[in-house]
Amino acid sequence: VIFEEEETRRAAAADDVVVLPDDMLPGVGDGAMSLAAGLRTGGLGVASLLLLLNLIEEFDRVALHVLGPDIQDSLGISDTILLGLQSLGGVVLVLATLPFAWLADRSARTKVLAGATGLWGLFSVATGSVVNSFQLGVARAGAGFGAAARIPIAPALVADQYPIGIRTRVFALEALGRPAGQVIGPVFAGAVVAIAGGGESAWRWAFWVLIVPAVVLCLALLRQPEPERGHNERAA
Repeated sequence: VIFEEEETRRAAAADDVVVLPDDMLPGVGDGAMSLAAGLRTGGLGVASLLLLLNLIEEFDRVALHVLGPDIQDSLGISDTILLGLQSLGGVVLVLATLPFAWLADRSARTKVLAGATGLWGLFSVATGSVVNSFQLGVARAGAGFGAAARIPIAPALVADQYPIGIRTRVFALEALGRPAGQVIGPVFAGAVVAIAGGGESAWRWAFWVLIVPAVVLCLALLRQPEPERGHNERAA
């Protein structure tokens, strides 16, 4: 009798479906989706723009490192001052993510990012136009402020533009811009300086030319439709 009752209990337990809290999360348990299928659904626009934006912003930071000796000779500043001004831009970048996140929660994110990109481009031009360390500090702080918008806005745009099944891969694709910029940036900066003639002030052109991709990306972001917030989670 005991064995029969145990068999009955096990059979009943096998029929029960246990639903764990994680199983109720959006996208959990869905079938696999290829990257190509997900990009067809969400389009290439957002992913491409964020990748390129990450790339050119890294060009700006890399140029400051690669052309540091030329900048020091031109402005008459020490290694310590140059390093401090570089760090200032990084500090402003981190702190400015908070107001941009607040603004992005209340406004069209593509428009906010477009405005910040244009601002970043203007301060990159300002970096190439400085004549003393104070001006360089203001320019680097401004460039850091403009670049900060991408940090909170890019993940939100990816989450709303692309299906849950490929979201992590799109995040990885967007993040490729930084290492790619670190590899290509020195070549880009060196090529621009060489084309500019390699003189004492040739380093300035490496920052001036960045206004071109900044304007292009700014206009493209203004034309990019704002994705509906949270619709992928609701669909899941």
